Amino acid sequence: MQKLDNGTARLLLQLSTFELAAYSMSEPRAHIRSSSPPQGTPALTTKQQRQATLLLRRIDRALQQDSTHQYDVILRLNEHKRRLEALIPRCRLLELPAEIREGIFILAVTEWGPVPGDDFIEMPPSEVSDARRRVPLLEKRAVRIDRLNRPAPPGLTCVSRQLREETLHLYYKHNTFELWRPLYWLPDWTCSTFIDWLTMLEEKIHWLRDIVLLYKHDDEMEHDLEGALAYEGFQLRPGIITSTKEVSEYEIASAQFGLPKHFGSKKGTSRRIRWIASSGGG
Repeated sequence: MQKLDNGTARLLLQLSTFELAAYSMSEPRAHIRSSSPPQGTPALTTKQQRQATLLLRRIDRALQQDSTHQYDVILRLNEHKRRLEALIPRCRLLELPAEIREGIFILAVTEWGPVPGDDFIEMPPSEVSDARRRVPLLEKRAVRIDRLNRPAPPGLTCVSRQLREETLHLYYKHNTFELWRPLYWLPDWTCSTFIDWLTMLEEKIHWLRDIVLLYKHDDEMEHDLEGALAYEGFQLRPGIITSTKEVSEYEIASAQFGLPKHFGSKKGTSRRIRWIASSGGG
């Protein structure tokens, strides 16, 4: 009889130990050595689910990399694999066809905001409430990125490796990103928020489809933006960058939080307000 190598023997021991710990609270230990599936599947903790996923990957590697296993060892590994797969909760979302999943993910990772005004949809009563609900209408919104606001991709992109592969590129492809246009006449213009953001994205910049650069003065438009970016090593898709005139960050904040919109008209506050206003952009 062929002797098991240390790696396979250690894996089989870890599998038996894990299953014993998982079933010991709800099932008799006889199920561990039985080929029949247990009648009840215990609820795993988040940590145990991660451990089960890692063990499944190790089983797959052991079955793929080593073809010298005895027949009974292969049967044991496959039986452990079947039991582990039964332990991990099923995700019905990931069982949908790829085209349907993509449509759902696009809606989930796109930035939305309420339509200005009093536009609502009357929703009928639900199973948990007899009251009618008014749901605001939503429209697609740009993702604003500046020095004080660096929103991360939605949490859905961090749930699992599979979800990240299926959703992260959709986030960059289907959103519009707003940033301040770099000020090229400054010696350190490459230290702008826009350049810093592109550097952070690395290879993800190839997923970008819609970038809007904000500017305050018309003379900021005199420079060839795409040429300067190409010179710095940022190869973006032609035509994805547009520009629009925008107010300062202070004026944006004044509209959102009800701050005064004047600049230096009140005694004692002019110096501070001008300093805040001049710090916006770039």
